[in-house]
Amino acid sequence: MYTEDQAKDKWCPNSRVGLYVDEVAVAVNRNINDGTGTEYDVKDDTRCRASDCMFWRWDDKRFKKLGLAPEHKDKNKDQLPPVEKNQFWQYSHDGDWMLCERVGYCGLAGAM
Repeated sequence: MYTEDQAKDKWCPNSRVGLYVDEVAVAVNRNINDGTGTEYDVKDDTRCRASDCMFWRWDDKRFKKLGLAPEHKDKNKDQLPPVEKNQFWQYSHDGDWMLCERVGYCGLAGAM
């Protein structure tokens, strides 16, 4: 399971970058050398796109705990500060709010 930021640092085996090498169009997903010593670095273009990809799946049961917010103890949810994209507040049984972030995975290989 990864947060979106963690996933976007991983290589995607399905990504492709179109290049012209010696007047031939090629689609690659790894760095290549054209044989003359010219290296084509495509690693930044072949990383996971996380939720921007149709394979991405959110896990509805798991999440990453970012930390307790004791200053918000016993507040109503509508009194809590706004959160970043894919973050949410989780209420605990002892009255504390915990800031959490959604996690997901590449669904290409199926469900986890």
